[in-house]
Amino acid sequence: SCAPLYEACRNTDASKNSQFIILDANDQIIVQNQSANQELNTENLRSILSSDELSFSEKINGKSHLIHQIPSLSVTGWKVSSVVPYSDISSDLNRVRIIAYLFFAILVSAFGILMWSIMNNLTRPLLKIVDFAQHDAYYTLHHALDIDGPLELKNLACSINQMLEHINEQNH
Repeated sequence: SCAPLYEACRNTDASKNSQFIILDANDQIIVQNQSANQELNTENLRSILSSDELSFSEKINGKSHLIHQIPSLSVTGWKVSSVVPYSDISSDLNRVRIIAYLFFAILVSAFGILMWSIMNNLTRPLLKIVDFAQHDAYYTLHHALDIDGPLELKNLACSINQMLEHINEQNH
C-alpha cells in the first residue's frame, strides 16, 4: 500500500545526499527515500523531526543539515519533511560565487581599459602641446601644432597656431 508513496518519495531527491520523509501523526516514519544519506538512522530522524519548527538547522553526525517541514496535513495528520546537508546547498553557491568573481574581474578589466583609453586620448594630445611649447622660439614660429584628440584640444592647438602666425606676421 506504501509503494506509490515510496516511489514518489524516492523520486524527490533535492540533492545527492538529501532525504525526503513522510511521518504519521505520531512522528513515526511512514516512508523515506532510502537511496539518500544512509548515515541518518531512523531513531535520529524521528527525534529531530518531532520538532514543531518549520525550518531549522541541526547537526547530525558532525554535519550541519537544513530541515524543512510542512506541518501536519489536516486529513491524515502526516508531516512531510526534507533533510538537506548544507554542503550540498553550498556546492551550488560556490559555482555562483566563482561566476560572480569572474564577472567582477571582467567588469574591472573593462573599466580599466576604458579609463586607460580615455586618459590616453586626453594625455597624448596634452603632452604633444607641452612638447611643442618646450621647443625653442625659432621652431615654434616656423612649425604648426597638429593635434588629434578631443575638440577642445584641437581648438586650443588652432588658437596657439593663430597666435604664432600673428606673432610671425608682427615680426616680419
